[in-house]
Amino acid sequence: MNNLVNLPGYFELLSWLENDPDKSIGYRTTDPLLDSSDINTVSRAVKCMRDFPYSLFGFECTLQPGVKKVDFAFSLTREMAEKVIAQGRPLPEWFGSNTSPGLERVKSFLMQWLDNRSLLYHSIYSVYLELDASSERDAGIPGMFARLQSGNRRKEWYETMSLAVLHSAGIELTRTRREMIKHYYECFTDVAEFFHLGIMFSRDNCPFKLASMYISAEDTVRILNMLGIDIFECVNEDEWGSIVRFTSGKLGLSLDFTDKLQKRIGIEIEHSDKDEMILDWLVEKGCCSIEKRNAVLNWSGVFSHSFPDDSGREIRIKRSISHFKLVLQPNMPIMAKVYFDYDC
Repeated sequence: MNNLVNLPGYFELLSWLENDPDKSIGYRTTDPLLDSSDINTVSRAVKCMRDFPYSLFGFECTLQPGVKKVDFAFSLTREMAEKVIAQGRPLPEWFGSNTSPGLERVKSFLMQWLDNRSLLYHSIYSVYLELDASSERDAGIPGMFARLQSGNRRKEWYETMSLAVLHSAGIELTRTRREMIKHYYECFTDVAEFFHLGIMFSRDNCPFKLASMYISAEDTVRILNMLGIDIFECVNEDEWGSIVRFTSGKLGLSLDFTDKLQKRIGIEIEHSDKDEMILDWLVEKGCCSIEKRNAVLNWSGVFSHSFPDDSGREIRIKRSISHFKLVLQPNMPIMAKVYFDYDC
């Protein structure tokens, strides 16, 4: 990561990607995953947050054949946020003049997170924000994910932190939600390395997600059964066996909650030397086109780009694959996504 002073805003970086004459850091004009129309869509979505700092940013691309959907995501560490504030950019300025109930919820969480007197400040190192760029109405309202990690891995700590995050964002803590969160951590705390708590501010009633990271396939099947979900209603045994091989024994599992647990399972598979095997399988299952497969395999690389001014500054941009996500639902085909990163 470059020094913060030399780090351009992601809105500026998006403009470079859109106008890059040789497409060395951006995309080909007719790229099946990320082309000029996608960059334009994302650029419109992020305008309301163009002054927001970031530590890393990237894209979420749908792999389904014939479907074009690209969303935008970025992360922010507490350390980076504090550097930005120390340089004279207080948190309220990150939002400019944009207001909405969703953005106000994000701001409320961030103000408590960055208050060194708060529990959130001392317990959460980084947050992630995702913009649903394809939404005409709510493209500028991000979903937010907080990474929850504790050395002693106590379920009471995760439960308390989850409730604190939801409360800070103005989410009503009904009895049903409290009980769901309590039961979730009773099931998962002993088998996961850490968790992500996500809140979908752009959707009605602000549903939330809980993701258990680095759990075994065996624990996944067992605990989903405890929660009333049979994974074999979503995939057959051969398909599940293939997914297990791609994960090298550990995966990320995300579940959706409203006022009840939804039967929608997200399986996250980290980037590895198995990427080509995963993509070939997705093509075989009809979840990915050959063109998208090839575009994913050609994604990674490191590029240099000069600032478009007279400063003589140059940045190195690393383009990498973060992970794949499979969405599994009963009586529905497997859906697949890939997550790309740009790191400066």
